[in-house]
Amino acid sequence: FEKVNAETKKFATQDLLARLLAADIWCAEVKDIRSAAEDPQVTHMGMITSYDHPRGGTVRVVAPAVKMSETPATIERPAPLVGQHGREILAEFGLSRDEIAALEAS
Repeated sequence: FEKVNAETKKFATQDLLARLLAADIWCAEVKDIRSAAEDPQVTHMGMITSYDHPRGGTVRVVAPAVKMSETPATIERPAPLVGQHGREILAEFGLSRDEIAALEAS
């Protein structure tokens, strides 16, 4: 591994890919998250989507992996903010409004 790593660092990624493919060696670039998200094929396949976050603005995320023609999956809203549904959850566990208010005040 160390020898391969040392030798491959001598080349730009695209040059190394061209040489390997010319020698009929199957290979592909390993991308970081930013370059993967900007890859033309990823864009073409609709693998990245975005939504509006109430505090963070437009957020880009990985789209649902399964693509169904009649019932496409979508991301329609962000994950809840910290504590956003706390009162509802505590009420579902049987706490009264007074108990919830006491917890919030403590």
